[in-house]
Amino acid sequence: MPCSLNSDRLWFATLSAAILLVTGCGGSQKKTTSSNPSPTVSSLSPAKLLVASSPQNLTINGTNFISSSTVTYNGKSHAATFVSGTQLTLSLASTDLSAAGTFPVVVSNPSPGGGASSSLNFEVDNPVPVVTALSPASIEVNSAATTLTIMGTGFVSGTTATFNSSAVTPTVVSSTQMTIPLTGADVAAIGKPAVVVSNPGPGGGSSAAVALAVTGPVLSGALSRGLGTTGATINAYAINADGSSDTATPLGTTTQNSDGTFALALNALPAAAVRLTATGGTYTSPVDGKTAITATSSLSLVLDGVTADVPGLVISPISDLVSSVYAGKLSGKPVAAHVGAKKKSYRAAAVPAPATAHSEAAALILAFYGFSSKDVPETLPVSFAAADVTANPEWFKAGMVLGGLIEEALTSTPGSPDDIFAALSADIEDGLFDGLSIDGTAVTFATGTKATLPFTAGTSDFLVGLGTFATSSTYLAGISVTSAELGSLESGIFAGVYASPATPSSAGLLAGNSGALSSYTVGGKQYLILAARSEGVVVIDISDPGAASPTVKAWTGIPTAAFGGAEVGGVITYAGLGGHPEVLCFAYGSKNVAFLNLNTLIGGNPATDNPIDSTLALPIKATSTVSFSGGQAFIAGGIAGGSLVYLDTADGYYAFDLTTNTLGALYPVEDTNEIIAENMGGDIRNGILLGGNYHGLQYVDLTKQKSYYADSSTIAGLFPDFSTDLIDGNSVDSSYHVGILTSEDRSYAGFVNLAAVTETDSTGAGVLNALGIPAGASAELEIGSSSPTLSGSAVDSSTHLALFMAGFSNDIAVGQLQDPASVVSPATWQGLSDWRYFTLNNSPELASYGSAADPHSVGVVYNNLIKKPYGYVLDGGNGYHGVVQIDLAGFLALPDANDGSPDAHIVKSGTDPAATGGPVREITWP
Repeated sequence: MPCSLNSDRLWFATLSAAILLVTGCGGSQKKTTSSNPSPTVSSLSPAKLLVASSPQNLTINGTNFISSSTVTYNGKSHAATFVSGTQLTLSLASTDLSAAGTFPVVVSNPSPGGGASSSLNFEVDNPVPVVTALSPASIEVNSAATTLTIMGTGFVSGTTATFNSSAVTPTVVSSTQMTIPLTGADVAAIGKPAVVVSNPGPGGGSSAAVALAVTGPVLSGALSRGLGTTGATINAYAINADGSSDTATPLGTTTQNSDGTFALALNALPAAAVRLTATGGTYTSPVDGKTAITATSSLSLVLDGVTADVPGLVISPISDLVSSVYAGKLSGKPVAAHVGAKKKSYRAAAVPAPATAHSEAAALILAFYGFSSKDVPETLPVSFAAADVTANPEWFKAGMVLGGLIEEALTSTPGSPDDIFAALSADIEDGLFDGLSIDGTAVTFATGTKATLPFTAGTSDFLVGLGTFATSSTYLAGISVTSAELGSLESGIFAGVYASPATPSSAGLLAGNSGALSSYTVGGKQYLILAARSEGVVVIDISDPGAASPTVKAWTGIPTAAFGGAEVGGVITYAGLGGHPEVLCFAYGSKNVAFLNLNTLIGGNPATDNPIDSTLALPIKATSTVSFSGGQAFIAGGIAGGSLVYLDTADGYYAFDLTTNTLGALYPVEDTNEIIAENMGGDIRNGILLGGNYHGLQYVDLTKQKSYYADSSTIAGLFPDFSTDLIDGNSVDSSYHVGILTSEDRSYAGFVNLAAVTETDSTGAGVLNALGIPAGASAELEIGSSSPTLSGSAVDSSTHLALFMAGFSNDIAVGQLQDPASVVSPATWQGLSDWRYFTLNNSPELASYGSAADPHSVGVVYNNLIKKPYGYVLDGGNGYHGVVQIDLAGFLALPDANDGSPDAHIVKSGTDPAATGGPVREITWP
């Protein structure tokens, strides 16, 4: 069929329209696509981690996660792992966990659709810190500034700390270590200040408190009572102002170690002095080295103050005696006090400063036992080791002191031997070993029958115990110590006891003059020992001077047995080094001396027993005796001084060594116008011998080992009323330090203040060392006008009562010595403040009394029972069968003439001192 143009065009148009309809011609046709969803984050797992945790995966829980989801952590893109449409994971690196905080996590989906989720915070927490240890774990109080290291876990850069509740600035070293600075103020008090460490949020928190121990000073050392002391309890106490211990609040306590040592940490800082007191325990006796002794006495030591550790302490009976004297000085109670080496002894209640009281107490006890002044009682080791005899002699000497005390205790204490320590401590509290407490009551032992402590326990009984220990201890015998080594140490102790102001004059260990009478106390009794010329040696028990019939023992065989019949002229008692008291006996006309056993003289039978231990011929060089005005002698007198006896011989003044029985240093009479004193005076405690050498005065300084002289013109000028012989006898008050001089049969007495004299050494050949006696340092006193006739004296250095007599006169006088230190200008020192005199055979009771000739037989003894001095004068009128006893205080109290004349001090006419009940009596024997 034929086509037309219009028809073709219509088909083409129709086809084109169909094509356009299918293809959307010209972009005007829309096409169909899908959109990405918007993600949400609902939780994180884990929700938090601790700072510095190890790298790990973080799981993100939510919805609409697609494979192309991305994650940011703390704003930084992190690769995510698609797990599902509800879970993604990502890796957290260590840098992501290095700091605490809250860090947003955001998930994003790409378009179409998609978008970012809301953020959900992931928390990196600080840990709660833990403190596991402190270094150091303890610091001593009052230490210097230091650094405290804190160990533990969970420490971070922002960690803070407090010490004792106060903030401190720490330095974090690592997560397990940090340090804080401590100042001196931080450790100024004993206690347990807390250390707390805190971390900030998020997380964080505070550690449990850990205490730093701020410890008190540690007091350490040893306790020694004997051998192997163990098991004691040691307490520390503050010392009260009165010297007592504050036992209500102990400053610390400890138990002694098995090796005898101890270490005690104070729980509080003391404000002043501290006392360590040890109680209980056991030890072995050094006497035999095997007997176990249980401690019954407490022992103490004193420290003036404690601010730091004190090592090397030694608690011993020696330190305990110091502690007791210290307490006595601070108690305010009257105590025995001694001022200076050459001053007076008196009782006073003045309370020194605690440190002064301690130093004085230490000096007293150290000197008493012969220790060096450089020793410290609180650190003085006690040794019983043989090597220390030479290597550390002071240590071994301390052991000997303890051994001597225990040896004494074995025979004197009714209970435990250890009781001796507490008893002596109570005895010495007043500064004097006299058997009395500071309150004046008798000291008793703590156990057994609680008997009374003998007043001789601290002095002569101790020396006997020491001598026995040195010679008889089986323990010492087994450690290879020589008798010479022991004797050297023993003699030093003896010298200390003899010279100490803690030794009362009643002990009989010291004498102020060298007459033919001496005394000794032992076993709580007091004895008078007389050189009774042709009647030998007489011993009288004078414990009770009022006893109607005192025990008297006359040893009449001694002149023949020891001296070939020569009259006994002198007796010098001393604590024998061999374990018993002895008497060195001499005869005027012999160079021999005899050593008598005083125990035998006291307890033996003169008819059957022999008291002579031995005799010795002294190598005196003089070929003839020295002649006095009324006698003559090779040996005229002597004074004991520890292990030495100073003998007044025809050669001069010798030091006789009792440990070797040899003559030592000689002090000859160098002034050719002088001869030896008929009776020399002595002040051994202060190192002085005083020789009234007839035509002058010889002053021997035993410390310098030199003699000084006041010649005849000097003496005549000072004492113009003395006879031409000038000085016939002399004695010394060792407390007032006054020399008493008597002339040949004159009624005057002279006095020299020895504390004021001067010593001038020679400047050339032929010039003697000079003794200077300044103006005001001497006094001459007229006792009476025509009587009494006097030539000798003796004095008690505790009451300062002096007895005067004469070798060829029946007169006696008693005077109260005047302390030159008490005289205040313009007053002048006159020597005696009061006196009485009397002719003995004017009493009907003493009608037969007769003088005992020269040298003078006179002595003064302080009686411990009656607590006053008694004088004794040998009666030569009945063949030396009697001695006159004078109560010096009672005699001085007798009424006098009081008539204003030069004889005003004569005993009032009609008064008979020897009448019944009077102050004068005679003790006689067959």
